[in-house]
Amino acid sequence: MSILSVDVPDVDSLGIIADRLLEKVDQPSYLCGFSFGGYVVLEMYRKAPELVKGLILMGSTTEADTTAQFEGRKNSIGRARRGEYFDMVEANASLTFSPAGLEDTQLMEKRKKIVRDYGPERFISHVTAAMHRQDYTELLSHANLPVLIVAGGEDRLFSPERLKELAGRIPGADFEIIEKTGHMMPMEQPQQIVQVLGQWIQNQEGKKG
Repeated sequence: MSILSVDVPDVDSLGIIADRLLEKVDQPSYLCGFSFGGYVVLEMYRKAPELVKGLILMGSTTEADTTAQFEGRKNSIGRARRGEYFDMVEANASLTFSPAGLEDTQLMEKRKKIVRDYGPERFISHVTAAMHRQDYTELLSHANLPVLIVAGGEDRLFSPERLKELAGRIPGADFEIIEKTGHMMPMEQPQQIVQVLGQWIQNQEGKKG
């Protein structure tokens, strides 16, 4: 099984991001998206369902923003444009990592580098794309493909309870919890994720055999 990791373009439209990433998909594949990446793979599926064998959403949702979430994103964009990007993201660490993760000095240093590399411009573009996304719940309710919803056991942004309820509204969707991690599960528990995703994909392929 080959794995392709992509860099999400610095663009403020999910449609354009999806188009650019679909150029890299030359055969039916399993698409996995974490957080904002979940919105991206849902848009890729909407545009090219024939290229999607299955969807994996980690710490993400099919739902559009509520009015309060939309306004919160507008506020974040305003702060980033006023030069408050780094202070704002730094203050959000307690919302995105587990208590154990926050105490991991090496992990926090890695996070700081990622925040610097990501930068305010890309942050603004992706927040803009996220706040204008459509609701994909109805799309998946009629989809005839495997779906896996993955939650972080200590995620304060997308709680396990919320994502389990979401999985229950998608016919045939599977649900898994990655323990001992907050929202940033790819950083806190990468090995657990590899095992869970790898086993799930293997199971889906086995059903076809």
